Amino acid sequence: MLSGYGYDWNHLAPRLIREGYSLSRLRSYGGPAGLSQGCGREIPVPPLSEYCRQDGIDFSPLFWERLMPLLQDYIQQAPAIAKGLNHVMTEKRPVALLCGPRNDYIGRIHAEIARCNKIPVLTWQHGASGFFSWVMQEHTELESSDLHLCFGDGVARTMAETALQKYACHVVATGSLEIERIQDSKVMAAETFSVLFATTNYYRNSLYVSGPTLFSDADLWKSQQQILATLGATGQKVAFKIHPANYEDRHLREFIQLQGFGNIRLVKQERTFPDLLAQTGAVVVDFPTTTVLQAAATDRPLFVFTGHLPLTERADVLLRKRAFVSGDLEEFSLLLQHYFQGEPTGQSPDVHDTSFLKEYGIHRLDGRVADRALAAIRDVEQGRIKSQ
Repeated sequence: MLSGYGYDWNHLAPRLIREGYSLSRLRSYGGPAGLSQGCGREIPVPPLSEYCRQDGIDFSPLFWERLMPLLQDYIQQAPAIAKGLNHVMTEKRPVALLCGPRNDYIGRIHAEIARCNKIPVLTWQHGASGFFSWVMQEHTELESSDLHLCFGDGVARTMAETALQKYACHVVATGSLEIERIQDSKVMAAETFSVLFATTNYYRNSLYVSGPTLFSDADLWKSQQQILATLGATGQKVAFKIHPANYEDRHLREFIQLQGFGNIRLVKQERTFPDLLAQTGAVVVDFPTTTVLQAAATDRPLFVFTGHLPLTERADVLLRKRAFVSGDLEEFSLLLQHYFQGEPTGQSPDVHDTSFLKEYGIHRLDGRVADRALAAIRDVEQGRIKSQ
């Protein structure tokens, strides 16, 4: 049974069916959050001051003002959702519940109800992990899981001790089917763009609060402008890829237009990043998450700015074997400028080096990601891994 959007589980679905499994998608029960009239009860204000203080400023009243309506929604809706899910779990008794990240309360209820019914919960890593510190992944992927599939050994080593001791969750490295398919694709389409610039976080975005560093929207905007200006000045044909879920992009469009960068085309929902990878000459990334793993799976020259998301020491060493890397914005701009002018850059990465990819994205270059995922499911099915 599949909970939420499955990411790599979706890629595995045809193989699961061929192996004789039936696969159903678990829908939510109850209305969506944010539409209820509240729980109808007064929620006591918890002591938040010690957790909501920075630079001597207590922001707990503002935090509680935002949090209380969400809690009221949850308290009202959770019982009905749990009741419906419990009925389905009891009736169907699936071998396992397959999950992507659980970043809302409905996903967590899915997992908790499954475990109450002794149905193992398997989570497959979504997005990058292991080469930087992203503490929220403990809660969205490990907590309420019995088995967590990672992209590579580097990720598994990072998570293994915490997963078992804190969450009683087993961790195994399998790789990513999506990244494996990118790496296996030998036939590349005719080049449409000379450069693909992917930005992964945005103005007024709430996702990067759980990262290892804090930076302002102004810092991000500064780097986006400088990288765009550098690429615009090269005259190269550039695809500027922003996330399809980003709702605040007018400033990006206006900047490109006002600067007169006719060589830069902003791409949002009409093309996916993997599709664009097959039609570009070089790749530029300003926030090294999933896009770095996807780009490293190709033989395209890769430029990675680490000023907003610093990597671990080992990850930085491995990535430099494959990509041009800098955490300094001026140095990064010069790397791009010198490269496209055919001048020495001071760095000499190998586009065929796979050490970073194997450590954090694909585990082994053997084409057997699906086999390893199936083996994990059979371990659960045969009782070698049990629901806690």
